[in-house]
Amino acid sequence: NYNTLRKVVVIMILPYDPFGKNRMVYTFKTSCVEDYSVTYDDGISTIYLYTKGTEGNPSQEMRDMLKYIEATTIENATNNDLLNMHNIINQIKENGEVGVRYMQSWEYEAYVREESEHTKAIEIAKNLLDILDPATIAKKTGLNENEVKELIEN
Repeated sequence: NYNTLRKVVVIMILPYDPFGKNRMVYTFKTSCVEDYSVTYDDGISTIYLYTKGTEGNPSQEMRDMLKYIEATTIENATNNDLLNMHNIINQIKENGEVGVRYMQSWEYEAYVREESEHTKAIEIAKNLLDILDPATIAKKTGLNENEVKELIEN
């Protein structure tokens, strides 16, 4: 049932201003492009938080959090929530095992991305076999010429 779908909120925290208005908070919701007076709430919102923004009227807690995210120092942990977050971050940094697990997951994700890109390159190369020479296919796909020649042989 459409009415039971959960709301979706995407939050992007950025060290640069994506829209050039120097706002700390930009909130976007779905609207009708042809007539902005037509309201439509599909439960989807995207919030951009610019850590260096000065325009708008966000809460002091939001300002403090973005300042802390911009520079995660004890001096910027200006309330109990930020102080707790700062302590947790420091514990994670000091725990070597957490760092190793993070790196292992990061390396695995990088490997998966690399394999996916390589698979796409091979598919593109297969489509080009009838119209381009191996050297050109290699340049266009990032594969080496031996890989392209292997595709021709198979």
